[in-house]
Amino acid sequence: MIRRTMALTATVLAAGGIAAQAAQATPVLNVWGTSDISDSLLLSKVLVPGFAAYAGNTDSATISYTAVGTGAAIAEAEVAANHVDAIVVHSPSLEAGFVSGGFSLEPLGRPTFYNDYVLAGPKTDPAGVLAAFPNDAVKAFEQVARAGVTGGATFITRDDNSGTNVKEQQIWGQTTAVATPGMPAPGVTQAWNGLTDASRKTPWSGVTPTAGATFPGWYHRNGLTQGASLSAANTCLTATTTNCYTLVDRGTFVAVNPSNMKIVTQNSTAGSTGGLSELTNPFHAYVVATSTQQTDATHFLNYLTSTDLQNSGITYPVGGGRNVSFTADAYPAITATTMPSSVVHGTSFTITATLSYLPPVSQPIASMPVELQSSTDGGATWTNVSSTTTNASGGVTFTPTIGTSNTNYRLDIAQFDDSATKIASRFVHSDNNQLGTTSGFVMST
Repeated sequence: MIRRTMALTATVLAAGGIAAQAAQATPVLNVWGTSDISDSLLLSKVLVPGFAAYAGNTDSATISYTAVGTGAAIAEAEVAANHVDAIVVHSPSLEAGFVSGGFSLEPLGRPTFYNDYVLAGPKTDPAGVLAAFPNDAVKAFEQVARAGVTGGATFITRDDNSGTNVKEQQIWGQTTAVATPGMPAPGVTQAWNGLTDASRKTPWSGVTPTAGATFPGWYHRNGLTQGASLSAANTCLTATTTNCYTLVDRGTFVAVNPSNMKIVTQNSTAGSTGGLSELTNPFHAYVVATSTQQTDATHFLNYLTSTDLQNSGITYPVGGGRNVSFTADAYPAITATTMPSSVVHGTSFTITATLSYLPPVSQPIASMPVELQSSTDGGATWTNVSSTTTNASGGVTFTPTIGTSNTNYRLDIAQFDDSATKIASRFVHSDNNQLGTTSGFVMST
């Protein structure tokens, strides 16, 4: 894992100016994370003001955010002397090592929101990607490579072990040679490039990779952060061609709005090589185990997963269907419920619910712990009634007994995590978890 020394740092203090003495008394969280969040302006326009106004921010802590690639953020956080308090990253395969190594205070990362990747290219699209493969990233990469071999295109890669770089290499790993020199072949791990994940590959010069293989001329590395890399592709600062393509997250593309480029591939379809989720880009947050400000860092994560943020519908900077730049994603969705509005008091009845994971298509969540809670005082206090786990279809069934009072019911659910078990150890609730009210009555004889 290569440590990058160049970082874009945004330090945010309370608005209106703060005297030096007051600033010293206000906790400042040292947060490292992906440049997608800062370059898309989600950090400055949504997260910073939102955290400042969040009631759970009891110490009025502010955020010092260092924007780098996910790999660099994780590497920084794994060194206690760097005093990193929290990280916000977007590469599940890299995050797995951070958690298994004991660097996360909590047992799993907290899902926060997701957006998606797009392949951007010149408005003239000399490789013909948009016409041929508008919804298949793997085939689109092959199309760019074919144009690259003949001198008609250049692919810009960050080459920095960022989440975007990992996703790019995973897409290359699914491409086939199709008689084009330099295309990765299935099952070939390029250990010469220091890659240990067999799913991650990069193009090479020649027909087959060798110990001395080098990158082809059409594959240009810059080591820049997300926005800077997109800007470089827009001006196409390479020595080979002016027809540059690059993988970038949608939020950054919309925020930067590169004048010479357009989206040529997006919104993977079910029939595409990588499937519907190929371009989905999930973000997770972690409190660093060695942080000296774990309470305030936990408050920051609580904000990211709070109803304040999650129910606000994160659509900055644009919205509309699958073109939303960021979508709140801390909780599974309850997609179906059944519950009677009234039953005879002292008798049991049935509540059913179905939990699904939504992006980008509904997917049942199996084996997730769920708690049914009840309230007889209008939601002021809640009591756990019973617990179960979802079945293979994401369904749960409860049979509580109603008393004489009107009773509200809700589900508390484990936070979804993009891990092997897909189960977290904490239970949470949001407004979307309310099931409704059942009243007890006496049956006349």
